[in-house]
Amino acid sequence: MEELNNMQKKCYVTIDFEDFSHDFKRSVLFEKDPKINEEALNKSYEYIKYLLKKLNDIKVTFFCTGIVAKKYPNIISKISKDGHEVACHYLFHDDVYKENINDFEKNINEAILHLENASNQKVVGFRAPKFSISMKNVNHYKIINKYFKYDSSLNTLNIKKISEFKKINQLTNLTFLPVPTFSFLKKIKYKSGGTFFKFFPFLFTDQLLKQAAKNGIIPIVYIHPYEFENGKNFRITFNQLKLPFIKRLYWIMRQTQWLNFMNFTTSKKLFKLHKKYEIAGMLKNCLQ
Repeated sequence: MEELNNMQKKCYVTIDFEDFSHDFKRSVLFEKDPKINEEALNKSYEYIKYLLKKLNDIKVTFFCTGIVAKKYPNIISKISKDGHEVACHYLFHDDVYKENINDFEKNINEAILHLENASNQKVVGFRAPKFSISMKNVNHYKIINKYFKYDSSLNTLNIKKISEFKKINQLTNLTFLPVPTFSFLKKIKYKSGGTFFKFFPFLFTDQLLKQAAKNGIIPIVYIHPYEFENGKNFRITFNQLKLPFIKRLYWIMRQTQWLNFMNFTTSKKLFKLHKKYEIAGMLKNCLQ
């Protein structure tokens, strides 16, 4: 009972640190080697740093893409020198389940190399981009088990199912730290972070975190660097969208959803979170 009470009082804040504009140009505009938006990343990090200072100067986990570490190692170095954990968010912000095993392992190795060189840290944690992995992807998890100490890619409230998955597939090296998630209307999965955190009333996330603790899952919130007030710095302009007119309009609207709409609520909700929970620090501290 005491352990449950302690879990209910704690919450871990994590940052999925990727360059929205780089990832957008790769996936939507099919650019092979887009530039990293150093200015947007730096401004975003400085704002996150300012917020974390105000939240009792907490040190948290940044899941960083390897491509950011490769092209802009200074920002990863800065995160590390400020006392935060640098974890792996894969090489590119791609759907992991679409990768064949050989390419997946190759990209994991490259991501770790760039992240460790830039951060001067041992990288022990992994989170798949867009949470694009599940317990169906056993072979991918065997690779993750080979290189990392913990994984924070799963979206669930079912700790029993995770324990069975780990045991059956002999994933002895991994501690699973899933992001609390519940499903409603069959298809919508409400996660404790991202678009859900900024769009919906804080009560939704609060109740989800409480349920996670009751189920034996550590309460975790995730946020992206473009979900704060300065998210507009990552925007791809209408003229830069070399697409048919209707598609341009569509992607302008989607960018507004991600980079502008309700972004002013993110920092306010972080302070609400801080009032209700002890923001506990880096995820690697959960390892036994």
